[in-house]
Amino acid sequence: MIESPYLLFLGDAPDIATAKTAAGIRQWRGELCAGQLRLPGCRVDLGLPDLRLEPAGEAGFALAVGPGHPGFTPVFAGILRAMADDYGAFALVDLAGPAAPGVIHIDLLEAAFAEGRSFHLGRPEVA
Repeated sequence: MIESPYLLFLGDAPDIATAKTAAGIRQWRGELCAGQLRLPGCRVDLGLPDLRLEPAGEAGFALAVGPGHPGFTPVFAGILRAMADDYGAFALVDLAGPAAPGVIHIDLLEAAFAEGRSFHLGRPEVA
């Protein structure tokens, strides 16, 4: 199974039928969807935050969160921090601040800084 959270890629889909796989995931497993990535000309909107990842420096990225989802940006920054920790990456994840609301700065300092940890949500099995 593909690990969540999911970023649904819609490409430049002209209609919902063209994006039927993403639409199905959104409908049936919406709680696992973090956002959507749309190319220019895309006419499909699944009601998820629009995310845009752009390079920023040698090992950095800027993740722009589209408008219309107040409070999502700081929550998503926290999710990214937890994911970096779980995967053993050494990364600085920070909000851009009031000058650029909706932007998260990500500096990946070392992808394999530590061994990733195992994470299981639920009750441990009783022996």
